Amino acid sequence: MGSQNNRWIGEGRLGKDPQYRSGQGKNGGTWEMCNFSIACEREDEDKVQDKDGSMRSKVDWIDVKAWGQLANQSSYYHKGDTIHVEGRLEHNDWTGSDGVKHYGMLIEADTILDGDATTSAPETRRGESHDVRKEYKEEEVKNQVAEENNIDPDELPF
Repeated sequence: MGSQNNRWIGEGRLGKDPQYRSGQGKNGGTWEMCNFSIACEREDEDKVQDKDGSMRSKVDWIDVKAWGQLANQSSYYHKGDTIHVEGRLEHNDWTGSDGVKHYGMLIEADTILDGDATTSAPETRRGESHDVRKEYKEEEVKNQVAEENNIDPDELPF
């Protein structure tokens, strides 16, 4: 019997801004987590009719969770952005405040890319996602720190 892999790969649009949280762990370390949902269209042959009679692709909403650096990176995305996600499918169950047992599936991400980056950045490996917005933000912060301290940005250690 061959190996069995739990691997999910998909691309979709964010339904709303990601929900980023961070905090202190029990052992004194810090953690970062980000949750979001992406809308993934199904193949062309899987259509549904709208109320006005027009045909459109069916959409599946996929919940995604990212930890650590990927969580931080995910917080730079916004509603409507197209992103590419890779990870593993995870089953969750919980009991609501009303005592009812709930079940759900989500993707625990190990790679997140800009939707456009999936074709332009093939050298990106798992866990080393490329995010143009993050690079821009870092450059913006570097320039702001340099300006506030009246120094050359190239002299900063970051």
